[in-house]
Amino acid sequence: MIDWAKYLFLDTETTGLNPHLPETRCTLIAWLDGAGSADYFVPSQALVSDRAELQELLSSRTLVCFNAHFDIAQLEKLGFLVEAWECSYLLSLFAWPG
Repeated sequence: MIDWAKYLFLDTETTGLNPHLPETRCTLIAWLDGAGSADYFVPSQALVSDRAELQELLSSRTLVCFNAHFDIAQLEKLGFLVEAWECSYLLSLFAWPG
């Protein structure tokens, strides 16, 4: 059985596709805890001004993103450190090759 409380699900929305050039416009974050779930839509300016809670989640959980390399690049541009991550796109290629 999967312990969903160990994961943080995240997607960034940007103004372009190059991870080094676009501006991060917003970030969608979801996680499960003992009381149920928490979902957030966070404008990027809020990430920069109040980063402690998100950094705590990134440090204590495994980040799951569909295109992890892109999303992690966006988070790192904003000054966040991602320690553990999984890319659901890459995992899907292993599960359903070809």
